[in-house]
Amino acid sequence: MSKWEKDKWGYPVNLTPELQIDGDIFISCLSSDGKVLFLSKDDNTNSDIYVSSFSGKTWNKVQKLNRNINTKYWESHGFMSEDGQTLIFASDRPGGFGGLDLYISRKVKGDWGPAVNLGPEINTEFNEDRPFLIKGGSLLFFCSQGHENMGGYDIFRSEFQSNSLWSKPSNLGYPVNTPDDNVFFMPASDGLSGYYSLRRDTEGYGREDIYRVILK
Repeated sequence: MSKWEKDKWGYPVNLTPELQIDGDIFISCLSSDGKVLFLSKDDNTNSDIYVSSFSGKTWNKVQKLNRNINTKYWESHGFMSEDGQTLIFASDRPGGFGGLDLYISRKVKGDWGPAVNLGPEINTEFNEDRPFLIKGGSLLFFCSQGHENMGGYDIFRSEFQSNSLWSKPSNLGYPVNTPDDNVFFMPASDGLSGYYSLRRDTEGYGREDIYRVILK
């Protein structure tokens, strides 16, 4: 974790000892108030979604989400809406359209309720993953191997319409998307900008670096 202080990012602090989890851990979502952290753990045969809360000084030990979210199949990347009432995540559980599909769950009596598939407007026979749902649940960013694709995974956006269906996903295009896998785009400023991990051999500090992207 790094904090923005005095117009620059501070030195990164390793959170793993506080979270009390080891292995391959992937950060998915930090709540808008900075007090709830979602992450996934991958052991090569299964992936589950976990959550930790901030006590004011340290992060608490992670807790696995309930069985409406985690199954014996692959669940990755949970993202919680700004109001804390909606969770969107990826899963390859049976009953989907193929590969990883995007599902949505809403809180029922303080815990996550049954997961609902986002449907064929979003999900394809290929993998959909890394969803971010912003602007009160009306704007979705995600990555997909399907739709109108430049190769591998591309980043897409879709809007929730008045007919309760999602609009046809639009490809964010180059330079955000390339023929390689483009997976993780964290939107900010109501989707007008975002943060992104990119590999550029002619610049940066080595391998993949974190960039801020402005969308036209």
